[in-house]
Amino acid sequence: MTFGDRLHELRQKRGWTQEHLGRLAMLQGTTISMLEQGNRYPGYLVLRRLAQAFRLTISELMEGV
Repeated sequence: MTFGDRLHELRQKRGWTQEHLGRLAMLQGTTISMLEQGNRYPGYLVLRRLAQAFRLTISELMEGV
């Protein structure tokens, strides 16, 4: 599983749009799209923001990747 697949899976399970996740993580919706498509790879700050948005640890966010 890629990081983009994992991100998409977590977002879909919660019923969130890319824009909604972007707002929660203080990121652009287009950034979420690029991450999910594998056109961009997250740095530490982005990982931390996404983990906080999902209320997960970074390790939990990366599980299966």
